[in-house]
Amino acid sequence: FCCPFSKKIWDRLTLDVHKFYATGSGKSPVKIVFHQIPQPWHPQSTLLHEVALASWIAGGDDKYELMHQSLFDVRDKFCDLDVYEMSRSQIYNSLCLATASQVGIEAKSLMELLTLDTSNGQRNSGNACTASLKWYVKQHRQRGIHVSPTCAVNGVEVNTSSSWSLEEWRKLLDPIVAAVKN
Repeated sequence: FCCPFSKKIWDRLTLDVHKFYATGSGKSPVKIVFHQIPQPWHPQSTLLHEVALASWIAGGDDKYELMHQSLFDVRDKFCDLDVYEMSRSQIYNSLCLATASQVGIEAKSLMELLTLDTSNGQRNSGNACTASLKWYVKQHRQRGIHVSPTCAVNGVEVNTSSSWSLEEWRKLLDPIVAAVKN
């Protein structure tokens, strides 16, 4: 969510590509699947990804998808320069206040999920979102995914660019969509 190129490709895929392939009923043979890849060189990246997961835990798939857009919409306020002097809890609080109303979840509900779990004397266990985030990180380490955005079509990594136009995406996707229709 911190990566400006991920936002750029997200906007192109969700606003242009998916809509281009959608039928009159809104269904599309192209499904956009967003996988979380927090980047450790932007420490706040993990926090943005945990907020997304908190929205999923609190509100299910629909709220999780809405949170993606909301986090991309506010990402400019959470760049390294903007959060360098902030604590982890300050960043969580700012993120929750900036996004909760857009997705229809109370900021307090998200903050509860992001609170450090100190039950049973634990000191380093993370929060209610940590286990889910670990699965994403494990998946991408196993696949060798290092940078964002990285795109795959039907599970196969493909060379794309966040600068691609709709026409460039169509060159990649039209043959695949045509094959699926046949």
